[in-house]
Amino acid sequence: MTSLQHVNPRVRGIRVSPHSRLQRLAEHITQDIALVLAGCLLPQLLKENTFPLDVRLRARRLLEACNGRSVGSYTNSSGMLHVRQSIAEFITRRDGGVPSYAKDIFISTGSQRALMVVVKLLARGEEETQTGVLTPMPCPHTLPALLDEAGVTLVPHQLTETRGWAVDLDELHRALKAARGRCEPRAIYISNPGNPTGHVQDWKSIEEVIQFAAAERLVLLVDEVYQDSVYGHGREFISYKRVLFEMDKEYLETVQLVSFHSLSSAHMGE
Repeated sequence: MTSLQHVNPRVRGIRVSPHSRLQRLAEHITQDIALVLAGCLLPQLLKENTFPLDVRLRARRLLEACNGRSVGSYTNSSGMLHVRQSIAEFITRRDGGVPSYAKDIFISTGSQRALMVVVKLLARGEEETQTGVLTPMPCPHTLPALLDEAGVTLVPHQLTETRGWAVDLDELHRALKAARGRCEPRAIYISNPGNPTGHVQDWKSIEEVIQFAAAERLVLLVDEVYQDSVYGHGREFISYKRVLFEMDKEYLETVQLVSFHSLSSAHMGE
């Protein structure tokens, strides 16, 4: 039998990856979610002690919030009020106390689906009157097809790689000016943290984009699905909602902001 001392030193030096612990945690969370769903779908299971107490309590709270205490009951088109209230509470905590309200939350089957719904609301006109959406380059690989399907024009603006893929105001103005005449820009799409670049905007950069959107009367479509995946010393996710709330009243009352988040793209889902 070969002893450990005779094994290649590189092999002996292999250690368990820290990612395996994250994977086990993710599996545990997935299992808990599955148990909650099982309890909601078959409430009889909640009468037994085979499920953990926290799972039973969560499932019961969800069922109590359903009409008829059944997940098969018809719900509000924007999602269950109980769930939207929980989301609003999360956003308030995330943004350091900036108020968030359930009436402003819309739950969909995914952030891409939600983005499609909003873009279609903005879509109108043909050729030079067709809605245009300012879009960062590089952008999420699914975005061009989504905008095309929605019937809007993609208006590209280049992120500045030498400055960490920063949003450049001069480039935004250039792209907007070039687009007018071939479409009618009505919105600007922002990915923060950036996909696929990974850049994270600071407070000043977000303020500048909000001021630009206000001056040009553009709807802000802010994709924030990777807000829990921020890495690097001194880097911090700041939501557009939080910055807008802290700005002058003229911006808070006039800028139209739609932000997107997702369980499947969030840290828990990954």
